[in-house]
Amino acid sequence: MMKNAKRAIAVLLGLSVLGLAVAAQDEMAEKATLERIKPAGQVNTGGAVVVKAGGRSGKEIVEATCAGCHASGVLGAPKVGNKADWKGRGSLTALVASATKGKGAMPAMGGDASLSAAELKAAIAYMTK
Repeated sequence: MMKNAKRAIAVLLGLSVLGLAVAAQDEMAEKATLERIKPAGQVNTGGAVVVKAGGRSGKEIVEATCAGCHASGVLGAPKVGNKADWKGRGSLTALVASATKGKGAMPAMGGDASLSAAELKAAIAYMTK
C-alpha cells in the first residue's frame, strides 16, 4: 500500500510540474505573439493638443510635429532656421507641395494628417526663416 501511495504522490507531483511547465510555455508563447504583432512604430505628439485648422502658429506646429527630424537634421532633413540647408530646395509653394505628398523619409503632411494647408505652409515658412 505504501508503494502505491508513493507512486500516486509521484504521479501527482509530476502532473503538477508538467502543468506548471505548460502554463509557463503558454505565457511565453503569448508574450512572443504580442511582441510579433506590436505596431512597428508610434507617433509621439509630445502630449500636444490638436487644434483645428488655422489654430496653431508655424512655431507651435514645428515644435509639436516637425522638430523631431528638422531640429537635428535626421536623415538629411533641413534644419530649422538653417538657410544653407533650405537653399536650392525650391520656393515656399514648392516646399509645401513636396511636404503635402511626403518626401524621402518624411511622410505626407510631415506625419500629421490633421494639418491644414495653411498650417503646413506656416510651419515651413517658420523653418525656412
